Amino acid sequence: MEILVHAHSGLRYLVLGLLLAAIATAFSKKDAKTSKLYLFALIATHVQLLLGLALYAWSPKVNFSMMKDAFYRFYNVEHITGMIIAIVLITVGYARAKRMNTAKRHKTVLIFYSLGLLVILASIPWPFRANLGGSWF
Repeated sequence: MEILVHAHSGLRYLVLGLLLAAIATAFSKKDAKTSKLYLFALIATHVQLLLGLALYAWSPKVNFSMMKDAFYRFYNVEHITGMIIAIVLITVGYARAKRMNTAKRHKTVLIFYSLGLLVILASIPWPFRANLGGSWF
Protein backbone atom coordinates (compact mmCIF):
# COMPACT_ATOMS: atom_id res chain seq x y z
CA MET A 1 0.00 0.00 0.00
CA GLU A 2 2.81 2.43 0.90
CA ILE A 3 4.53 1.78 -2.43
CA LEU A 4 1.33 2.57 -4.34
CA VAL A 5 0.81 5.78 -2.39
CA HIS A 6 4.35 7.00 -3.05
CA ALA A 7 4.25 5.96 -6.71
CA HIS A 8 0.93 7.74 -7.20
CA SER A 9 2.14 10.86 -5.39
CA GLY A 10 5.51 10.97 -7.16
CA LEU A 11 4.12 10.27 -10.62
CA ARG A 12 1.92 13.35 -10.30
CA TYR A 13 4.96 15.53 -11.02
CA LEU A 14 5.78 13.61 -14.19
CA VAL A 15 2.16 13.93 -15.32
CA LEU A 16 2.08 17.65 -14.54
CA GLY A 17 5.41 18.20 -16.29
CA LEU A 18 4.35 16.31 -19.41
CA LEU A 19 1.01 18.13 -19.54
CA LEU A 20 2.73 21.49 -19.17
CA ALA A 21 5.23 20.57 -21.91
CA ALA A 22 2.44 19.40 -24.21
CA ILE A 23 0.45 22.58 -23.58
CA ALA A 24 3.50 24.78 -24.18
CA THR A 25 4.27 22.90 -27.39
CA ALA A 26 0.68 23.20 -28.57
CA PHE A 27 0.73 26.91 -27.77
CA SER A 28 3.96 27.45 -29.70
CA LYS A 29 2.63 25.34 -32.60
CA LYS A 30 5.90 23.53 -33.17
CA ASP A 31 5.45 20.59 -35.48
CA ALA A 32 8.45 18.34 -34.92
CA LYS A 33 7.78 15.35 -32.64
CA THR A 34 4.70 16.95 -31.08
CA SER A 35 2.50 13.93 -31.50
CA LYS A 36 4.94 11.88 -29.40
CA LEU A 37 4.86 14.43 -26.57
CA TYR A 38 1.06 14.51 -26.69
CA LEU A 39 1.05 10.70 -26.59
CA PHE A 40 3.49 10.53 -23.65
CA ALA A 41 1.32 12.96 -21.68
CA LEU A 42 -1.72 10.81 -22.46
CA ILE A 43 0.04 7.59 -21.41
CA ALA A 44 1.32 9.14 -18.17
CA THR A 45 -2.18 10.28 -17.19
CA HIS A 46 -3.57 6.82 -17.88
CA VAL A 47 -0.86 5.12 -15.81
CA GLN A 48 -1.63 7.58 -13.02
CA LEU A 49 -5.32 6.67 -13.33
CA LEU A 50 -4.54 2.95 -13.01
CA LEU A 51 -2.45 3.56 -9.87
CA GLY A 52 -5.23 5.74 -8.50
CA LEU A 53 -7.88 3.10 -9.14
CA ALA A 54 -5.76 0.51 -7.35
CA LEU A 55 -5.44 2.88 -4.40
CA TYR A 56 -9.17 3.59 -4.51
CA ALA A 57 -9.88 -0.12 -4.22
CA TRP A 58 -7.60 -0.68 -1.20
CA SER A 59 -7.28 2.68 0.53
CA PRO A 60 -8.55 3.21 4.07
CA LYS A 61 -9.31 6.81 3.04
CA VAL A 62 -12.23 5.52 0.96
CA ASN A 63 -15.04 5.19 3.49
CA PHE A 64 -18.54 5.82 2.22
CA SER A 65 -20.10 5.75 5.67
CA MET A 66 -18.43 9.06 6.55
CA MET A 67 -19.56 11.27 3.67
CA LYS A 68 -20.34 14.24 5.95
CA ASP A 69 -16.64 14.55 6.76
CA ALA A 70 -14.85 16.74 4.17
CA PHE A 71 -11.75 14.52 4.24
CA TYR A 72 -13.59 11.33 3.28
CA ARG A 73 -15.89 13.11 0.84
CA PHE A 74 -12.87 14.47 -0.99
CA TYR A 75 -11.28 11.04 -1.48
CA ASN A 76 -14.58 9.16 -2.01
CA VAL A 77 -16.08 11.49 -4.58
CA GLU A 78 -14.33 14.74 -5.45
CA HIS A 79 -10.80 13.47 -6.15
CA ILE A 80 -11.72 10.47 -8.26
CA THR A 81 -14.50 12.28 -10.14
CA GLY A 82 -12.26 15.24 -10.97
CA MET A 83 -9.44 13.01 -12.13
CA ILE A 84 -11.68 10.87 -14.32
CA ILE A 85 -13.16 14.00 -15.91
CA ALA A 86 -9.66 15.36 -16.53
CA ILE A 87 -8.44 12.13 -18.11
CA VAL A 88 -11.54 11.91 -20.30
CA LEU A 89 -10.86 15.48 -21.49
CA ILE A 90 -7.22 14.66 -22.26
CA THR A 91 -8.16 11.42 -24.03
CA VAL A 92 -10.87 13.07 -26.12
CA GLY A 93 -8.51 15.90 -27.00
CA TYR A 94 -5.80 13.50 -28.13
CA ALA A 95 -8.24 11.35 -30.12
CA ARG A 96 -9.78 14.35 -31.87
CA ALA A 97 -6.42 16.00 -32.56
CA LYS A 98 -4.99 12.84 -34.06
CA ARG A 99 -7.38 13.11 -37.01
CA MET A 100 -6.86 16.82 -37.71
CA ASN A 101 -4.42 18.86 -39.74
CA THR A 102 -1.50 20.48 -37.94
CA ALA A 103 -3.01 23.88 -37.07
CA LYS A 104 -6.25 22.45 -35.72
CA ARG A 105 -4.38 19.66 -33.94
CA HIS A 106 -2.39 22.09 -31.82
CA LYS A 107 -5.45 24.17 -30.96
CA THR A 108 -7.44 21.08 -29.96
CA VAL A 109 -4.64 19.75 -27.77
CA LEU A 110 -4.16 23.19 -26.23
CA ILE A 111 -7.83 23.45 -25.27
CA PHE A 112 -8.44 19.90 -24.02
CA TYR A 113 -5.11 19.40 -22.25
CA SER A 114 -5.41 22.83 -20.58
CA LEU A 115 -8.91 22.02 -19.32
CA GLY A 116 -7.69 18.63 -18.12
CA LEU A 117 -4.74 20.22 -16.34
CA LEU A 118 -6.99 22.74 -14.58
CA VAL A 119 -9.28 19.97 -13.34
CA ILE A 120 -6.26 17.94 -12.19
CA LEU A 121 -4.80 20.89 -10.29
CA ALA A 122 -8.15 21.46 -8.58
CA SER A 123 -8.47 17.77 -7.65
CA ILE A 124 -5.01 17.12 -6.20
CA PRO A 125 -4.87 16.91 -2.38
CA TRP A 126 -2.07 19.48 -2.08
CA PRO A 127 -0.40 19.83 1.34
CA PHE A 128 -1.63 23.41 1.65
CA ARG A 129 -5.29 22.36 1.26
CA ALA A 130 -6.79 22.18 4.73
CA ASN A 131 -7.31 18.76 6.32
CA LEU A 132 -6.95 16.61 3.20
CA GLY A 133 -3.86 14.78 4.35
CA GLY A 134 -1.91 15.39 1.15
CA SER A 135 1.85 15.47 1.02
CA TRP A 136 4.44 16.60 -1.49
CA PHE A 137 5.49 12.98 -2.21
